[in-house]
Amino acid sequence: MLRQAFKAKQRNAIKCKFGIGIPRNFREAVELDKENSNTLWQDALTNEIDQIKTYKTFTDLGKGTKIPKGNQKIMCNLFGIANLI
Repeated sequence: MLRQAFKAKQRNAIKCKFGIGIPRNFREAVELDKENSNTLWQDALTNEIDQIKTYKTFTDLGKGTKIPKGNQKIMCNLFGIANLI
């Protein structure tokens, strides 16, 4: 039980790299921005989405559409940042 409690504590701990909090999802990114009174994470996410659009990395064919020959289906979760797309 102690091991399980310790593992749960590690999983839920705030992750930091070079003194900067690393969010696990969009909600945590927004919370970090509020705590630090800036928009660094939101700017980074917007920049990432803009680059995906610019380089035409993905093509959304819509749900239930057949995959064209020579292509492959890739499941993708972008943190739930659909409002930025």
